Amino acid sequence: MDTTPTPRGPLSERLVRALHREPDGTLLTGAQLALAGDPVYDEDLQLSLHLCYEPHFRGWPSVDPAWQWSPHLLAIRERLEAILEVSLRRRVTVPAVTAPGDLDTALRDATVSDDLRPFARHLQRRADRYQLREYLVHESVRDLRRTDAPHLGVAALTGAARDALTRLAGLTDPPRPGRAAARRAVGADSPPGVHIDMVPAVTLTAANVATLLVTHRRLRGALAGQLAAMTAEENRFDDRYREGLRRLTPDAPDEPAGNPGAAVEAAHALCRAVARDAPALVPDVLFGAALWRSLGDEFARYLSTRWRFDGSSLYRAGL
Repeated sequence: MDTTPTPRGPLSERLVRALHREPDGTLLTGAQLALAGDPVYDEDLQLSLHLCYEPHFRGWPSVDPAWQWSPHLLAIRERLEAILEVSLRRRVTVPAVTAPGDLDTALRDATVSDDLRPFARHLQRRADRYQLREYLVHESVRDLRRTDAPHLGVAALTGAARDALTRLAGLTDPPRPGRAAARRAVGADSPPGVHIDMVPAVTLTAANVATLLVTHRRLRGALAGQLAAMTAEENRFDDRYREGLRRLTPDAPDEPAGNPGAAVEAAHALCRAVARDAPALVPDVLFGAALWRSLGDEFARYLSTRWRFDGSSLYRAGL
């Protein structure tokens, strides 16, 4: 993306102004977030956290790369992450696992979604072309760290866990093969990050959570669980999505299915290896899995409700 996103509140406005200056942090002194509700749906918080994360990834041509390690920006990021993590941990209940062999069962139970099934059926059978286009716009942002996460997470692991994550990275890169062609078919194709201004906080949250988990070694167990839930979601959901795409764009080339079953097994192998190496991380593994399922359910409910009552699920129109 060539330009920084449009601010959504006082903190993101201050961050955008600061990022276009020298990274001395003068404009960030005393910057505070006026949190007015659930952090997952707080537009200013989620965009501000994205602004703090992006200098570590693709950045923006108009922003000095030195902002990546600005202590002022890192201090704001730390405060926002703390607020978000408290909210995320309150969102899910983590089951107790007393035997190593129970982990796979607990993971499967933690990733069973109640809301993605009807949402997937809607895309498959009833969604119109505009709704499919919107879904792909949301997904382009939710997927911002999908390729990055397995590769970056390798550095935090050793032994069998590292080998399992390396295998998973190979199975999911490129992520969801054929999505670029699908976006072109419905007129939603663009480089990574271009749609940031168009999506709401609940969509930005998914990308921010993936970044949070992959950039903190203490959360490596939750990262493993999140990857297990993510691959399970694709395995159960993507066939219906592809049928919807074929229904709406019969002349477009079929999207390759990849090998989601192998990715699910690789992700479970990763979780088992993490649990063997560090049994104390088992609750975090299950937390990561249950959290991604919970956020996926909230995402599905948000889009379904918007389509039912408001017509558009986007934060800002632009398609």
